[in-house]
Amino acid sequence: MRWPPELWLLLALAAVVRFYGLRFGMPHVWTRPDELVVADVAQAFLTGNLNPRFWDYPTLFMYALALLDYAYYLFGRAMGWFHSLPHFLALWRVQWTPLFMIARTVSAVAGTMTVAVVHQIAARLFDRLTAGIAALFLALAFLHVRDSHFGVTDVTMVFLVMLATMCLVTGALENRTAPFAAAGALAGAAASVKYNGVLLFAPLVTAVLLAPAGSGRDRAWRIGLFAMFFVAVFFAGSPYAAIDWPAFWRGLSGQSSHIGTPHGIDLGPGGIYHLVFSLRYGLGLPLLTAGLAGGVWLLQRDWRKAVLLATFPAVYYLVLVPTRSVFVRYAIPLVPFLCISAAFATVEAARAIHERRAVSVQAAALLLALLVVAPSAAAVGQLDRLFAARDSRLLLADWLRANIRPGSSVYFGGNIVAEPVVDIGSVKTLRYWTHRDAWTFNEQRRPVAGIPEWLVIPETAVPQFSYCPPEVRRLALERYDVVYVVKAMELDGNLFDRQDAFFYPYAGFRGARRGGPNYVVYARKPEGAAPELSSVSDVR
Repeated sequence: MRWPPELWLLLALAAVVRFYGLRFGMPHVWTRPDELVVADVAQAFLTGNLNPRFWDYPTLFMYALALLDYAYYLFGRAMGWFHSLPHFLALWRVQWTPLFMIARTVSAVAGTMTVAVVHQIAARLFDRLTAGIAALFLALAFLHVRDSHFGVTDVTMVFLVMLATMCLVTGALENRTAPFAAAGALAGAAASVKYNGVLLFAPLVTAVLLAPAGSGRDRAWRIGLFAMFFVAVFFAGSPYAAIDWPAFWRGLSGQSSHIGTPHGIDLGPGGIYHLVFSLRYGLGLPLLTAGLAGGVWLLQRDWRKAVLLATFPAVYYLVLVPTRSVFVRYAIPLVPFLCISAAFATVEAARAIHERRAVSVQAAALLLALLVVAPSAAAVGQLDRLFAARDSRLLLADWLRANIRPGSSVYFGGNIVAEPVVDIGSVKTLRYWTHRDAWTFNEQRRPVAGIPEWLVIPETAVPQFSYCPPEVRRLALERYDVVYVVKAMELDGNLFDRQDAFFYPYAGFRGARRGGPNYVVYARKPEGAAPELSSVSDVR
């Protein structure tokens, strides 16, 4: 099928907003938590051991990254960058950035291509105008654009889910068997990227039942083909799920328990939280409202198409209802479906306007679509602006390298995601102290006398990841001078994914100049002269 010209323009738009700022935070490997875990597993595969021994995710995504990393190694060897595979692997914890960028590029490409798949689904169910509006909505859907920047599994899984959905829609509408087999293979791949893909069995049943009447044997054959290809592809992408079944089952069970437990802070059940927060700000209120209204409208207009489109998101949402681990990324699989139903509502509203006013349906639909997507598009622009700016952790690391002598003792507040990258690419070695109790500290888990020369205290709106004991804060006021401040953003007036250690706003963007924590650096008060510093400033 040839793509219409407007789809190419929308794909270009989708690519621009997803690739812009893609290098954010590098080389700080904890800027987007979970990227390091995924990339680390992929690198381990290149040692020759394909058993992940890690089942928070199935392995297809990591195997794909390992192949791409190996292709990068072959290219680098031809260019003289690496002289052997062991040499390449030894550089993993020194030259992080290219390998993280490979993973992020996979997500950005998958996110962009999902726009094309959404267009095709909407075109099959409705018409070219609705398809174009749906593609526009997904191209600028804030949550989907945001996570298309991250080298983790979510967006790639959703891409495969939408491809499988397209095949199921085709099979149901055209009453053909081959699309059900293709859907099974794609669903198996989706589940082998992230376990959520298994829920595609629900729309399979819907598609089989809604296809033009056939014998029970035909329906059973289609379900069987789907299941056969699903199992084959899932285990092809995650073979150690069968080879090391006990470890796989323990990991899968652990993930099932994890989503039912609050991650650091209890934000209530997922069924409420994802609606009033994840989707409310991840789509913008007009787009979310149009998506929900469009689903109801379609159900009244053509219940078969409504059920065909809504089965997967409905079942997925029901799974989310009781959960307590409510990362906003868990709502991403709902976004493309809401964009399609929102496009249906927008075009139907445009047709109603056309009947009452002397304006074309296309013009009315475009105007309505721009109004509906405007809040989400504005949030995309704000976040991409922050992604393109230098992260506060990198600014802090530059200052520390320039102003702190090797061997100095430094205390960093917060956990590892809030710490700057100081030693990577530098010969400097700092003595990292941790807080023990009261006003005492440890170095390498052993008590040390005195207090550190420097305190680095972060401030974020996600306090469980930037916690600093009150005793250390009192010590800073009594025994230290403020010598450097990095102000990334205002903490009031911005909303964050509060269970996730990701220090970029989810909504608000008040006073936001860059991503990362705000920092205050303290120098221990000297007995004589003040410490020699290259700068004492407030970076805004």
